[in-house]
Amino acid sequence: GVVLTETTIRQTPFNVHGTPVAFRARMAIQYGGNIDEVVKQLGTRNNGLYTNEWIIGDAKTNEIAMYELGTNHTKLWRSSKEEWFGNTPGFYWGNNNAKDLAVKLEDLPNPQGEPEYVPFVPGVRDLAWMELYKRYKGEIDEQFAFKAFDNGPLVSAATMDAKVVTSDMAKQMMVWAEFGR
Repeated sequence: GVVLTETTIRQTPFNVHGTPVAFRARMAIQYGGNIDEVVKQLGTRNNGLYTNEWIIGDAKTNEIAMYELGTNHTKLWRSSKEEWFGNTPGFYWGNNNAKDLAVKLEDLPNPQGEPEYVPFVPGVRDLAWMELYKRYKGEIDEQFAFKAFDNGPLVSAATMDAKVVTSDMAKQMMVWAEFGR
């Protein structure tokens, strides 16, 4: 009954004593019976390599969550607690742009890098998600995915995959996914 998907966010420091994400993700989906158990598995002994923003759904309770997992900092938003990023009740999205300041700060400052503005600034795809949310609020279902992924900027040369699932689909072990360009 648990659905788990991810999108990469900027790399945070590596922890040599940690466990790889592939192992933790497999443990989370195999043994995580709810959102709390999935978050615990993902965060236990995190090595920080391949930093992710996880979208988690529990088909048994119809709860959704968004979990940003840096090396040492994390942020969990939960629908059961009415925690919505960007004023989007009922909707979480991920597209390679960390939303939590503490997670973003793990990578900075980079003395070799260019100066940059650290707080969340919505990118082109963030703005597209927020606009789609406003337009289809209250009507978001699996058909929404076909609208969202029918053209740019959510589908572009840099887009590797897109996944959408509803609680009804999860109960039937179904997902809509698009891989490649």
